[in-house]
Amino acid sequence: MKLVELKCKNCGSLLKANPEDKEMTCKYCGTTFKIDDEIKHIKFDDMEQNGYDFEMGRIRAQRESSRTYSRSDEPKKKNNKTLLLILAWLFLFPFMLTYYIWKTDKLTKRNKIIITIVMWILILIISYSNR
Repeated sequence: MKLVELKCKNCGSLLKANPEDKEMTCKYCGTTFKIDDEIKHIKFDDMEQNGYDFEMGRIRAQRESSRTYSRSDEPKKKNNKTLLLILAWLFLFPFMLTYYIWKTDKLTKRNKIIITIVMWILILIISYSNR
């Protein structure tokens, strides 16, 4: 039991409490007070159902908190833009590079073929190694 200084609400005198008592009476004004022992009494009937209800409430609260976080629109927009940029880079870059290799006049036809084949093999190896 927690030790607390008790004063009568009516007359302000100090009260002496016995830990076993549930009520006390002021000596000076006669006011009666109930004593709370701060011990929570648990009823053990139907504890299995109470435990189940508690656990289901905890799980429901976790789901609700994760749903509110995932509903945020800003992170999804960033992820979509990033994903689109990555896909555009992966799919368009090899074609653009091939186009510029074949458009240039500084390479011979044989060198263009070799560079193109080596480039595409490297791109395919890189793309399949990331899976």
